[in-house]
Amino acid sequence: MELRIIRLTLESFIEYEKDILKSEEIYPPSLRTSKEDFLDILSTSGHITLVALLGDEYVGNIVGSPLTVQEQKEYGLYVKIGQKMMYIYNLLVDSHYQGKGYAKLLIKEFIAIASEHGFDYVMGHFRMGASASLIQKFGGEIKAVISNWEGSGEDFAMCELKLKK
Repeated sequence: MELRIIRLTLESFIEYEKDILKSEEIYPPSLRTSKEDFLDILSTSGHITLVALLGDEYVGNIVGSPLTVQEQKEYGLYVKIGQKMMYIYNLLVDSHYQGKGYAKLLIKEFIAIASEHGFDYVMGHFRMGASASLIQKFGGEIKAVISNWEGSGEDFAMCELKLKK
């Protein structure tokens, strides 16, 4: 069976809501994206939200949107005036499907869409280990390591990927 990656919309969220919210349980409670957070992101102009499926089976997702200047400051992210930045809130592959390259395919598709829409950077805070290493494979750089990210007890890497024009 071949992996399909589809764009998630407010309308289609209902179809995948249970699987998406269940998959969030791998994160400590302080890092989980809530239903309300997903709905807010899906209501944001310019968001990129993708779901990976094998047949009808949920595999994972990647969620991002442009940040306001205020949100950039809150996250400690800065880009030059006139440049566009897409922030990845979430990259998640269900535990049954990890280690099979699906996260790589999600990021690859996310980057392609961000590039098509004229973004200059993709940034995000990634778990140390597999997630941070994966963004580095696409040319991303770890700009900082934040201890106890959002009170999670885990260190996260703030990564920046400059998109090629």
